[in-house]
Amino acid sequence: MRAPAENTTQLDRSITKERSRLLETYRRATAKPMAVLGFVWLGLIIVRFTMGPNPAVADATRLIWIIFLVDFAARFVLATKKLRFLKRNVLTAISLALPAVRIFAVGRVFAVLPAWQVPLLQMLGSMNRSLVALQSTMERRGLGFVLALTGIVTFAGAAGMYNFERDVAGPGLHSYGGALWWTAMLMTTLGSDYFPHTVPGRLLCFLLAVFAFSIFGYITAAIASYFVNKDADDSRSPIPNEQTLKQVLQEVKALRLQIAELHGEKSESAA
Repeated sequence: MRAPAENTTQLDRSITKERSRLLETYRRATAKPMAVLGFVWLGLIIVRFTMGPNPAVADATRLIWIIFLVDFAARFVLATKKLRFLKRNVLTAISLALPAVRIFAVGRVFAVLPAWQVPLLQMLGSMNRSLVALQSTMERRGLGFVLALTGIVTFAGAAGMYNFERDVAGPGLHSYGGALWWTAMLMTTLGSDYFPHTVPGRLLCFLLAVFAFSIFGYITAAIASYFVNKDADDSRSPIPNEQTLKQVLQEVKALRLQIAELHGEKSESAA
């Protein structure tokens, strides 16, 4: 007869396994709708940052926020390792908590924080959710994924820079088009002669620069690899192409078979 402790352990394992299965089923069922809503939400945030308050945009953003809250709560309940889940989704949790701070007037808790931190955290959280959505929709993460990722960061970063720097006196980012051009130049690591003046603008500029520095090398290598492979397809090129490598492998396999046969004949003659 099994001990009660052993039965309890097996029951816990069964419950954990079932919850993991339910979480995976739920994730697959909601991946595409949540991905679409993630991009729509980021688009609404960009519109609000660039065009100012709008009742229709505010209502749509609030509706999507409620859907995200329900989705986040469902995944949190089904998660077997809740602390690990929160660590992986910390920016998403922050972006979902900020609207609640404004709606329920819990801002006294955050009164010590500068006013610019709320829109900056909301922008970063929205970008994080959109990047996660992009990651879940693209099975093969290659150059296409990196280019789409860079596009999202560029358009969202430009909205943030415009929101933070548009009231700066003198030359600055006084239009979304100008902010988009400035951010695009930053993505190419060329930069421009304008430097942010506000604290959130400088922080966002630093994050964008780190992203550009990290991703520019990959894009350059991918483009170089494309031209190298294209040159390798030319029969006059000294670079071996895929067909040549396959022929070499076949010849190596044939040589191995011949060597194995020779060893076999020597063994028989020695016997």
